[in-house]
Amino acid sequence: MKRSPRIQVLALLSTLFVVTGTASDCQWRMRLNAPPDGRSTLIVLTSTTGSNVDRDGYSILVTQGENEVGSSSALGPNDEQTLYFSGASGTRIVRLRGLAENCYVAGANPRTVQLAAGAATTTTFRITCTSTG
Repeated sequence: MKRSPRIQVLALLSTLFVVTGTASDCQWRMRLNAPPDGRSTLIVLTSTTGSNVDRDGYSILVTQGENEVGSSSALGPNDEQTLYFSGASGTRIVRLRGLAENCYVAGANPRTVQLAAGAATTTTFRITCTSTG
């Protein structure tokens, strides 16, 4: 089945750009899904809502089995972090750390992601913070 030129352009744009933020605060970010040198790419997004948002942000820990294979710090409340892995096809565990006591993650934390060499995988942590006091 042949795609129309319009569908092909939309498919290309969806691989290059991602919309982040809330409906009232949309941001376009360019994302090149082709990892450098055929490595696996993990893109971690955070989306935080609610009151008393954790302003100092979060960190990420990536493990394979019992071994730490990647980490980052200073991931903002509504941010994106890209991690690259050499020849790293397979399952990884991704944990979001540094949550304030009044904030929680919707869904699993940690969570399992499947990486493939030469491809990008995205996971989004949706965080809700409640008022304190």
